[in-house]
Amino acid sequence: MSTSFSIPVISLLLCLVLASHLSLQAQDEKPKFGKPAMADLKMTRYDKDTSAEAVILSDIGSTWFDYDKDKGFIMMFDRFLRLKILTKDGYHFADFRIYLYKNNSDKESVITLKGCTFNLLDKKVVDTKLDNSAIFDEEADINHSIKKFTLPDVKEGSVLDIHYVIQSPFYFNLRPWGFQNVIPERYSEYEVRIPEYFHYKKQVSGYYPFFVNEYNTNTISKTFQETEIPTHNYELADFRTTPTHVNYKENIYRLATKDVPAMKEEKFTSSMINYLTRVEYEIEESGFPAGPIQDLTSTWDKIVHQYLTSEEFGNQLKRTGIVKEAAENIKSKVPDPIGRMVAAYDYIRTNLKWNNYSSDIPTTTLRKAFSDGKGNSADINMLLILLLKELGLNADPVLLSTRSNGILRESVPNMTKINYVIACADVGGKKYLLDATDPNRPYTMLPMRCLNGKGLLAIDDSIQWLDLLTLEKSNTMHFGEFRINADGSLEGKMSLSYDGLPASDLRDSIQKKGNDQYIRDLKERTRNMKIDSVSFINEDILTPLKISYNIQSQELTQNNGNLIFFNVLFGMGEPTNPFTLEKREYPVDLGYPIKVSYIFVIDIPDGMSVESLPQKVLLALPGNAGTYKFSAAQVGNRITVNSVLNLSKTFYVMSEYPDLREFYTRMLAKQAEKIVLKKS
Repeated sequence: MSTSFSIPVISLLLCLVLASHLSLQAQDEKPKFGKPAMADLKMTRYDKDTSAEAVILSDIGSTWFDYDKDKGFIMMFDRFLRLKILTKDGYHFADFRIYLYKNNSDKESVITLKGCTFNLLDKKVVDTKLDNSAIFDEEADINHSIKKFTLPDVKEGSVLDIHYVIQSPFYFNLRPWGFQNVIPERYSEYEVRIPEYFHYKKQVSGYYPFFVNEYNTNTISKTFQETEIPTHNYELADFRTTPTHVNYKENIYRLATKDVPAMKEEKFTSSMINYLTRVEYEIEESGFPAGPIQDLTSTWDKIVHQYLTSEEFGNQLKRTGIVKEAAENIKSKVPDPIGRMVAAYDYIRTNLKWNNYSSDIPTTTLRKAFSDGKGNSADINMLLILLLKELGLNADPVLLSTRSNGILRESVPNMTKINYVIACADVGGKKYLLDATDPNRPYTMLPMRCLNGKGLLAIDDSIQWLDLLTLEKSNTMHFGEFRINADGSLEGKMSLSYDGLPASDLRDSIQKKGNDQYIRDLKERTRNMKIDSVSFINEDILTPLKISYNIQSQELTQNNGNLIFFNVLFGMGEPTNPFTLEKREYPVDLGYPIKVSYIFVIDIPDGMSVESLPQKVLLALPGNAGTYKFSAAQVGNRITVNSVLNLSKTFYVMSEYPDLREFYTRMLAKQAEKIVLKKS
């Protein structure tokens, strides 16, 4: 199963970035743990990126297969990382997580782990070693654990050394390697040594060239004592050339980069992992002498089959008795299939609490999650599938990769890329995609993290890919009724309506912080107006969330003799252009369609007339990808302003970026225009 989790982007990228070198002049001299160079200790800023809060000096990794006389091949992973902390903002890079896989009695083990912090104090090097008591183990789910630690005595200028070795019996879990990070990398190197009996698909991505890109072979020979004839699970009786000797060929792949700049995250990007310079290996088949070839993950059919026949996934989906009582209760109250589907969704989202872990497999068992009333995303959504099945509905899992984990590509079967599961209910020939992790989200919408291309319907009959974006949207309406007084002051009422995913996010925020905190935050954001009488509608009902409040202000208008000026949207429109870069390195991925509307009705006092109104405008992106409409009209003593942004397209490639940037620039210019009133 997958070895990926939903974790903060910085932590995830740092775990994926595996290789760097201390001296560009001495590439063959590997840095040694505990011996940082004096020049690195004295460094106060990184010349190639003076804004960097930290820099990876050395990060060197290797994966190889060791042959054990009793167990056969064991996969080993070795990583040495040297990191320089430059500012206080870089302290968090001293926090580390090592992700480990386990399955039944087999598990990955960290057999070596050491860390040390080096500081230069009064021209002397002071080292502080990582204490074993500062290393913690955490269970993530049924198949994953995390080893956590933070290096001690970290200061501005510290150099950190970390070295660990992982022993793994799981051939599919050959670790990926990233050559780029959210901080600069001075040198990055990864070597993989694969015995001839294993075949892996190799996928390289990113834009930066490799300083080293080598392929070689080597022959491994081992001799055992007569009493140490191999007797391992793989029955390689013919694997050795003699009863006391084994030999085989290794395929050796070595990649390295140098002076790779930090990955600068841009707004509206699904996952920077999609664009990192990195390499991944996915096991395709294995075969030993005198034995059959095992075709493992060469097709999506085989990957789905492995999920559906596994104990931790497929077999758990057969235990519908867990939710039998809940199903009977729903059946007695709801007769129609659609109603039962919605009732099942509502039951799971309100009775099980998500622990904020994203996974494609349960924490332990679905029965325990149901009993505890909490679990990871797989616990919750697989229990939803069980409940739908027990209600007599067609329901199956959909496997996917979350936005932070990178895209799942139909053309590249990759089991380790899957890290999430949702439910698919087929009712009346229509498929509904359901995720019950958020109590504030209606059944018609998946969470933002799931809106990442397509998901794979996990059924044995055939391979089906489903678009994950269905009815998800963002629809925000700002309705204002205002009156301009003779002295130029403004008073009125604002009514805000949030529909779609932003409504779910806002409900979550209000429930966590409370209404009073929301009001305090609102007043902090709008210091140029006085706000009172704030009311909330549909706080606990999954329909558009509405918030209204009264405003008064002397600052939203300007007097100049017998003229009064004010912004067409009173400064409430888009604050800045999110697309400021002249050239975009990555596609723009909004995630879902966006509609933002402002409808303002403004009454002006007797004795005043409209001197000027901004002209009507209609902006359109090529291919009907988006529109912006603006109009301002006067009827008697009333001005009506309409401003509507509608982005129907959710994904824009780099060649479309200039049009999108210009579109926003012109929209903001229109929203910055003034209405001018004149005193008679």
